[in-house]
Amino acid sequence: DGQIISWNYESAEPIPLRQVLAHQGWIRSLSVDPTGQKLVSCGNDGRIAIWSIPELKPIHSWQAHENHAYQVGFHPSGKEIVSVDLKGMVRIWDLTGKKIREVEAKALHKYDAGFGADIGGARSMAFSTDGTVLALAGITNVTNAFAGIGNPIILLVDWATGKITKELTSKEKFQGTMWGVAWHPAGFVVGTAGGNGGMLWFWKPDQPNEFAAIKLADNSRDISIAPNGKAVAIPSYGGFARIFDITPNLNPPKEVPKVPPAKK
Repeated sequence: DGQIISWNYESAEPIPLRQVLAHQGWIRSLSVDPTGQKLVSCGNDGRIAIWSIPELKPIHSWQAHENHAYQVGFHPSGKEIVSVDLKGMVRIWDLTGKKIREVEAKALHKYDAGFGADIGGARSMAFSTDGTVLALAGITNVTNAFAGIGNPIILLVDWATGKITKELTSKEKFQGTMWGVAWHPAGFVVGTAGGNGGMLWFWKPDQPNEFAAIKLADNSRDISIAPNGKAVAIPSYGGFARIFDITPNLNPPKEVPKVPPAKK
């Protein structure tokens, strides 16, 4: 419903501390700047908004896209913001909302004339540790927008030039969407997809296909890498989070069960 809500996560029974109406319609993405003092949001209204932390007071907002804005985030320098919409339009902004450049990621969008619908956009994004490369995850080669039939893909964008330098895909033509992407501290890219099952892939950024892959129990929805680079956490469609040991032995995942409903 377009609201941002904050909680004190250390409380035994967290209750909302602050709540603001941030967007008209769904909020699609949130990101905190490197200082921890600013939050940026985007949503189906195509707007970007910057908020103070912890007060959640508005700092600045602007109309950034003509379509649903799916992803937004701060550059590691904290001086710029990047956003991506449903049609794969990547836009880079300064903190006042002035557009610096834009990149059209055509591989991340398809208009399906049969259903009269657009499908695509970045479903996840992540910067390399040094901030020189932006990875965008989504779906490509769509043949049926209604059923979401296509192939997972990650695009690598050179931050300085705005050029797409590499398309990362899987050797096996898996059907589904790349829902999560992250950079490992060692410099390789990790992506996870859901569709006809779930997959976890590992790429060297200069190679188009993965050097390792793990089949998942069900469709994945995102990914997070531990700061030490030894494990990844993946939430799944079935309501589980799975933690994978990604040290060289690639140990089996530990499953974290569904969180029980809060007591009323």
